[in-house]
Amino acid sequence: MVGEETFGQVLRHLRGNRTLGAVANAAGISTSYVYKLENGQRKPTRTVVEALEAATNAQGALIEASERNENKSAPNAEILPPIAPLSPVRTLDINDQYGGDRGGRHGTPTAVRASRQCWNRRLRRDRSTGTRSHD
Repeated sequence: MVGEETFGQVLRHLRGNRTLGAVANAAGISTSYVYKLENGQRKPTRTVVEALEAATNAQGALIEASERNENKSAPNAEILPPIAPLSPVRTLDINDQYGGDRGGRHGTPTAVRASRQCWNRRLRRDRSTGTRSHD
């Protein structure tokens, strides 16, 4: 069933024994992109199809496969299952016990407490030595 092959299957067939890298280099695209095209993970643009046509000497087979895949219809909305309603999302306040940084007494953020503690240590040291290391 040659007519039912996907673009990726046709590309893989045309690639033959050549490596992904060889075809990718000849087409001027990345190896990973060729891999994704072959596995149906990406859809090629017209420019890429034409570059791969030239790289594989496909004689129109890739263009035909690309157009055939584009013409396949999407499933109808009636066939799809109904979407479940989303549950409400709880927004967090910056001082909320789940979202805020409540590291110590009275909800003072940890970074602010650490800064104050460092400042107080420096003041005590300066008073004991009689020097001034801060402004």
